Amino acid sequence: MVAGKGGGEALQVPPEAVLLAVDADQLVTTAESVTGTVDSASRLAYIAMANPVIKGVAFASGTAKAARRLRGRKGEGDEG
Repeated sequence: MVAGKGGGEALQVPPEAVLLAVDADQLVTTAESVTGTVDSASRLAYIAMANPVIKGVAFASGTAKAARRLRGRKGEGDEG
């Protein structure tokens, strides 16, 4: 393969170098595709898990708050 160079000179590129460049380009393209797939999967997992986790934390917090209030009411009636 001949690549053009400024002043009319030609640069000879060995075929092995061309094949390596093509392989490297395919490798980069594949890596970009895998990265996109992993990003999509991560986003999907986050969306699927975030809502139930938030609901679980809110439920636990509300239950603890209700339990504290109930214990407080029992304590008031026992003393008087």
